[in-house]
This record gives sequence, structure tokens and C-alpha cells, in this order.
Amino acid sequence: MAQRGRPPVTEEALKARIDDYCARYDVAPNEKGVPPFPAGRRETRQHREWITLVKAHTRLRRRMGGLCRRCDNPAAPGGILCEEHESLAAPAIAPADSKASCFVCGDGVAGTAVQELQGDTRSTPELVHRGCADVIALAQRVGPELLDRVRQYLWPETSPRSRRRPLRR
Repeated sequence: MAQRGRPPVTEEALKARIDDYCARYDVAPNEKGVPPFPAGRRETRQHREWITLVKAHTRLRRRMGGLCRRCDNPAAPGGILCEEHESLAAPAIAPADSKASCFVCGDGVAGTAVQELQGDTRSTPELVHRGCADVIALAQRVGPELLDRVRQYLWPETSPRSRRRPLRR
């Protein structure tokens, strides 16, 4: 099978790209080894090339430093993500014969990506869909007012005008 995705950049290839950029735009790399920001040249070809070089430089430094691709924690041995993100990246799949249903949306979880949630240490864990778990995480972070605002947005109370009886002809 053909390899997919972006091939990892090497230090030599990145250095050659940076040298080419510096020669083309007559600039010198800064102490970090990347060209300076092209001030006054936003949304130009030079700016887009600069962004590409800085992103490649950042990816290379993170990979060489053994850091997670999503945060600044060390990556798990033999992986590219830390243990926290590794567990989130590989969703659990509920068994196809499961009769459980998601307590958020009420749909069955059989054969779908699920996450196990536990309200507190005394409660039994519940299976929820990954998207439903995101809703719960958001509500936990924002608080109960979130649900009131969403309810008002989705189902606004009817205005006094709409409660009037229709005109008779």
C-alpha cells in the first residue's frame, strides 16, 4: 500500500529549504534558525512560504524533542502522542451485540465509537458516543448556564405576536 500523508522532513532538507528562501528574499535566519517574519508582506507568496517553513521547523523540533504532536508533554514510547492523547485518538468500539444505549442521545451504541464516563466514584460507568461525550465535557467546563442558553437558542419562547389569533376574513 502506498504511504499516505506528509513525509517527515529531515534536518538537511529543511536547512536547504530555509537557505533557498533566505537567498530568494535576501534575508538571514534568526538565532532559532528560521527566517524573520516578513513584516509588511502579509498574504503574499513570501508570507505563505515563511509560514510553511516555520511549521516544518516546529514539527521537526517537536519530533526530535520527543514531544506529543498536540501538546508539550513527552510522547509515549514508540508513538507520536502523549498517553492522554493516545487514549483519546483510539476510540473504543462497543461490541456489535451490545444492547446499551447512550444516555445523552438515547441511540444504541452497538458497533460505534464510544467513551466510558463515570459521574463520580460511586456510580457505574456509562457508555456514550464520542460526540455526546464532547457535549458533556463542554457542559462540565462551562456550567449549567450553557444548557439554558442552548435551549433558548434552539427553542426560543414564542413571542406575544405569534400567540395572537389569526385574522378572520
